[in-house]
Amino acid sequence: MAAIPPDPLYVPLAELDANKVEPIDEYREGGLHPILVGDILGGRYGVFDKLGHGQSSTVWLCLDRRSRGFKWCAVKVLAAQVSTEDSRELAAARDLRVLYLKGSHLSPPFDDFWIEGPNGRHLCLVSEVLGPSITDVLVTDPRDILFQVAESLQFLHEHEMCHGNIQPANIRFRIPSLRRVNEAGIGNILGPPRSETVVALNEEAARRGPTRVYESKAFRIDQTDDIEIAVIDFSATFPFGRPPDFSSLPIEYMSPDIALDVDFGPSMDVWALVATIVRLRTDSPMFDGTDRDTLMRDFELKMGIMPNPYNEAYRLRIWAGQGPTAVLVLDPTRPASMPLAIYNFMVTQIIQTAFPGGDAFAVYTEGQQRIMTRRPGIDDVNLPPREYDFTLSDEEAASLADLFRRSFRYPRADRLDLAGVMSHGYFEGRRSRIKGDPGRLRGLFENLVLEHRKFWLFLLVIFIANLIRTWWVHRELVYGTCWAIPGWEYSCYFVKWGYFGSFLPY
Repeated sequence: MAAIPPDPLYVPLAELDANKVEPIDEYREGGLHPILVGDILGGRYGVFDKLGHGQSSTVWLCLDRRSRGFKWCAVKVLAAQVSTEDSRELAAARDLRVLYLKGSHLSPPFDDFWIEGPNGRHLCLVSEVLGPSITDVLVTDPRDILFQVAESLQFLHEHEMCHGNIQPANIRFRIPSLRRVNEAGIGNILGPPRSETVVALNEEAARRGPTRVYESKAFRIDQTDDIEIAVIDFSATFPFGRPPDFSSLPIEYMSPDIALDVDFGPSMDVWALVATIVRLRTDSPMFDGTDRDTLMRDFELKMGIMPNPYNEAYRLRIWAGQGPTAVLVLDPTRPASMPLAIYNFMVTQIIQTAFPGGDAFAVYTEGQQRIMTRRPGIDDVNLPPREYDFTLSDEEAASLADLFRRSFRYPRADRLDLAGVMSHGYFEGRRSRIKGDPGRLRGLFENLVLEHRKFWLFLLVIFIANLIRTWWVHRELVYGTCWAIPGWEYSCYFVKWGYFGSFLPY
């Protein structure tokens, strides 16, 4: 019997785009926190506009009131029911803060705090403001930005962490020019906040909900800036050896290991990276399904019959739900996701005819034309999307097909690892700028020194000025002492500096 939906708490919105507004019925006990433009979050972050929302969070453009100049931040406010002290995203953010992240293409939260509201206690995560995702705009040759994603995974894996949720939605463009924009400039870029009054249907809803809700806004990207991406969303990130109980990855980015819960590790990030390349270059998935069962069927059709442990794991999963009279048959020579006759028919009649030579990974043939739906350009993110025809070069088509054949395999040992993907011909001419694991202490030292360069330069200037002043005040005494001692002419400079040291102001 289907669950009866709860009674509505608010009058449906009439003016705003429903796709750009959070579900207003989520303003309830354990749900979202009501926020208005002009609020101060955590006693520090002034709310300027809304950037986005999800089923269990809202994201706000805020100005850091404690920072000199204009420091814009994105503050993600989680629903009370998902705000926990043991949050994986919070743990990952705190682990990454002690490392020097410049050049890592990662954008974890750099601050966190808690707020109390009518719907409970909410975790707030503060990050840099980013632009649209890599699938929201048209990029003619995305190899540079895809290599940056690989570099971000290299950094994480060298620090023994898996991202766990690599997909295009979590790869966004950076906006370096935003550092130079004041409040009036932000207003010119985004326009005034678009909002609508919320009408509650009862007193309880009026107490828990906001008086107004806002449409989400998106930033354009300045094409004069070097295009750089940032990997976000560390809600599924975990240290090596401490995997989660389940994966929140979308179906099309799951490897066989994840789909069957066989193994969680760095290989899942590599598989998801290559699946992201597929999505970005074809606008369609390599493997798809409505659920894990149909995904396994697609695996077998395109990669062949599953070997063990995948075949056995899938059969055990199916058999477990068939009741006490079911008989488990373990036969790794037969497909696990469908009867052998159906498998043979689909391979011969569908795969052989749909793909050149029956190779499911030869998704690009010479001169093949595809249609991609994208916005006109990276600086036009607020314009409506259009369809574009594009044709890959023969060289890129062949290189991609080889990358897919070598990456999409059952045994992890037979697949390209991250280093293999980064050194593949598809990324020819690109070299990683990640210098290896500096260790936490060295990373903390680099972060302290490089992020506060102006402060250290100021101290150096003061130190040099003190040296010059001390030498000038005591120059006659120093030289007189040196030359007054017979035979010490050649050691004058040693005496000078030794004597000089006693006058240092410390």
